[in-house]
Amino acid sequence: TQAKNTRVHFYIPKVKNVGWVDIANNPTVRLTITEGELKALKATIEGIPTIALGGVDAWVYKPTGNKKEQSVTIPDFNDYVWEGSEVDICFDNDSKLYSRTRVNTAREKLSRYLEGRGAEVYKVELPL
Repeated sequence: TQAKNTRVHFYIPKVKNVGWVDIANNPTVRLTITEGELKALKATIEGIPTIALGGVDAWVYKPTGNKKEQSVTIPDFNDYVWEGSEVDICFDNDSKLYSRTRVNTAREKLSRYLEGRGAEVYKVELPL
């Protein structure tokens, strides 16, 4: 859960025998990024290391909170070796066109960012 008045950050599930420091430093471990802590926890328990975002756009923030300022990427990305890694982006699917468009746009932006850091990105589409 996000503490009040704090910037957005990754949710890293604390699961027994999952070494996140080793995962972060080993680009041969395939990672999944999703929205929602419970999905990340369940996937990690099932053997799929998964980082959660608080929402599809929660990988960037505005440092002073001014809506007119440029968003910056959350620093959590700097804790991982992305060069040579494989990353699945698995966001929710929605039957509402507006929501689907917003989610797809966010997934594309995050994909481009990770590809710019050297990751091979796969976009996972969940069925409706």
